[in-house]
Amino acid sequence: ENYAVRLLIKFVHEKRYLHVGGVASTLSQLRKNYFILSARRAVKSVLKNCRVCTRFRVEAAMEPVPPLPEFRIDTAPAFSVTGVDHAGPIPYRDPQGGIGKSYILLFVCPATRAVHIELVPDLSAFEFLLSLKKFLSRFGTTTKIISDNGLSFVRAAKELKIIYDHVKSPAVQQHLVNAEVSWEFITARAPWHGAWWERMVQTIKRPLRKVLGRNTLSFRELETVLTGIEALVNQRPLTSVQLDPNE
Repeated sequence: ENYAVRLLIKFVHEKRYLHVGGVASTLSQLRKNYFILSARRAVKSVLKNCRVCTRFRVEAAMEPVPPLPEFRIDTAPAFSVTGVDHAGPIPYRDPQGGIGKSYILLFVCPATRAVHIELVPDLSAFEFLLSLKKFLSRFGTTTKIISDNGLSFVRAAKELKIIYDHVKSPAVQQHLVNAEVSWEFITARAPWHGAWWERMVQTIKRPLRKVLGRNTLSFRELETVLTGIEALVNQRPLTSVQLDPNE
């Protein structure tokens, strides 16, 4: 606690080591010429209160993480809530030998993290509706679809509303009550709201790049490869795998 000792430690830390040396370095330099009682505790105290070191040592404040939305943690059948996104373009070889552009239409379940892949030849609302119809036929538990604000999705949502307005007659309404699907768009200019499906886009594209390399497949061949990737991704463990056989 001696003031002279604190000045000596401060001199070594600031002038000799230019705020670079830590406790061990400062102690080593001091012990070459001085013997100080409780030197380590004194050095720690001086370095802890060093204004320059404190300013560069401080960590950025983190915003509190909000809780996950209920559909991310609720126990429900797969794809009860579904996120939809496009990825691509992916080149393919057409029957005439030319090169066309195809796109991945990805359906992601937020609770089970399962994925379903549809390959479409373009980003039109027509192709999207065809793929959506196939998806709903395979997984009949979907009640809500969430997507970004892509132009094709906005148009598709309007067309779907018109279709359902026509088919919701009293005669068939009871048969459709369990198949009704609501459509939501994430907030404009807030892409992080769709991070839970954007992450799966990278999970799909990484093995696809490794499988394709520089090869250009036909549309059907590319569709088959994506089906295999879908199966592999859906087999991944969702938690850490324990090595202890007793766990």
